[in-house]
Amino acid sequence: MADYFFIESREPGDTFGDTEFSDWVVGLVGLGHGATVFLTQNAVIAAREGCAYNTHLSALQAGGVRVLVDGFYGTEKSITTYAEGVESAEMDQVVDIIMS
Repeated sequence: MADYFFIESREPGDTFGDTEFSDWVVGLVGLGHGATVFLTQNAVIAAREGCAYNTHLSALQAGGVRVLVDGFYGTEKSITTYAEGVESAEMDQVVDIIMS
């Protein structure tokens, strides 16, 4: 099966305003595929601990999706603590994942 890598940069409300995106990505995992969601630019706000959108990230993780956040933009947005299970990743790590 395939491994999918999604890069999300939009405001959390644009991506997680409903469950369509989460359901779709979790559905791929349910079909036997691997899936990673990488949050960058404005999307990193969803990964801030205590953010209302943490429930969407938890749903992704519960469905077997790996959630990464761009450490550079997390620092730019002054995020010091991420939601449980969210991993910080630098661009070289992202390239390694995509190229493997």
